[in-house]
Amino acid sequence: MVGSRNFLVPEILTALAGIDAGMVVAVSAADRELVTATSPIRIKVGPPLHTLLPMCDAIVHPGSSGTMLTAASAGVPQVIVPIFMDRAEIAQLVADSGAGVHVPLEAADTAHLGAG
Repeated sequence: MVGSRNFLVPEILTALAGIDAGMVVAVSAADRELVTATSPIRIKVGPPLHTLLPMCDAIVHPGSSGTMLTAASAGVPQVIVPIFMDRAEIAQLVADSGAGVHVPLEAADTAHLGAG
């Protein structure tokens, strides 16, 4: 990510707090200290996504092409919350293909992310 201001993991975890599901948060070592969630989540530092995704029912991510393509190759549905304009286009393409949903940043709240 580009600075802690653009690191949305805490906000996304808050939005997902009401979901009855196990959650794994994959972060870089540099971002680990920014995740202070109190919900029962597992935090993995630096795992290769291709090894983690086969065990996942879905992925929430900011729309980087690498993450999008890795999730697509694993067949994992994607919830993309883009923080940069070029990633909004990626998110919309994924949504249009049926491989996931595009949640605009301004709509990334409990009502949108925590819904069924």
